[in-house]
Amino acid sequence: MTESTETLSDNPPAEPPVESPADRPRRLRRRAWVQAGEWAVQAVLIVFGVVVGLALNEWREGQSEKARTARVLAALADEISENRNGVTQTADYYGEIAQAALRVEATRGSDALLDLGDVDGYQGDIGPSLLRGAYDAAIATGALLNVDISLATKLTAVYSLQEAFAGNLAINQLTDLPDPAQVEIVKWRAGSVYQNGQSLTEAYDTALDVLTGDPSDE
Repeated sequence: MTESTETLSDNPPAEPPVESPADRPRRLRRRAWVQAGEWAVQAVLIVFGVVVGLALNEWREGQSEKARTARVLAALADEISENRNGVTQTADYYGEIAQAALRVEATRGSDALLDLGDVDGYQGDIGPSLLRGAYDAAIATGALLNVDISLATKLTAVYSLQEAFAGNLAINQLTDLPDPAQVEIVKWRAGSVYQNGQSLTEAYDTALDVLTGDPSDE
């Protein structure tokens, strides 16, 4: 027991080295570099977090904008489809009257008189209630800015032709004619509405092909 104690006392614990005045600046510089590195890492992590957050917000906004545009385009497709049905029925109606006038003209000449009440299916002047609420909403919300320029151009053309069709109906009223009416005038008025209706229907079909498909293909 005594021998062990003597051994421990012969080997006291080593004392830490004494820092010389020349070593202190080097130690402080090392500590400064370590702290600077830690701050740099923290700064990079903060910037990275901010960038990721902004990117996520931008992605969410983009997804929201895409969903909003998709809803607007679906509403436009429904509106155009409904307008097309009305225009097609109207054009067919006036086309039948124009055909009746042509038959009379072929047998009795262009100066012959036609009693419109004798034409099968004659109902006076008819016309669809053409809608444009979805189109106006697409313009107001800027949704058309998010679609291909060719689709936006087609939609603009459709609604311009739609206005022209409504104007054509207004100036080609059959009920304004005397009864009986000169067959040449009946043929011209009814035929004009029919031709305008055909052109508008074709424009509707072109727009619907895009709206019900993938607009990015255009």
